[in-house]
Amino acid sequence: MDIPFLEAGEYFGFCIKFMIGMGAGFEMPVILLALVKIGLLDYAKLAGFRRYMILINLILGALLTTPEVLTQVAMFIPLQFLYELTIWIAWYWEQPDRNLARRRLAMVIVAVLVLLGFGYWAYVKGWPIVRDYLNARAAANGSP
Repeated sequence: MDIPFLEAGEYFGFCIKFMIGMGAGFEMPVILLALVKIGLLDYAKLAGFRRYMILINLILGALLTTPEVLTQVAMFIPLQFLYELTIWIAWYWEQPDRNLARRRLAMVIVAVLVLLGFGYWAYVKGWPIVRDYLNARAAANGSP
């Protein structure tokens, strides 16, 4: 049985490629928000370009990581989250009534934190809600 052996050169090459990719990805919001402040981009353009950015971020995740899906997703999720955050910041900057925008943004932040908290709770508890739902559904169908 052949066990795959990772050489130091391959490992360091992967690490460097991954760090450069993530570093460039984390600079994307800064560049986009600078373009918003200059006036070359606005909230509507960023929101309209969302479907293309999903594809671009997926391609970047595939190109800058190993062929494993987990590492590709580990790069895609932060990149897409940062793009969505950029859209929200651009929207906030364009709102004439900052108090209303601040309240709406606070509601979105609270909703995201609640969802993240629920996800963490479900992860720690072993997804009991999903497990109980599937068990109840199996019992209703007569499955063992």
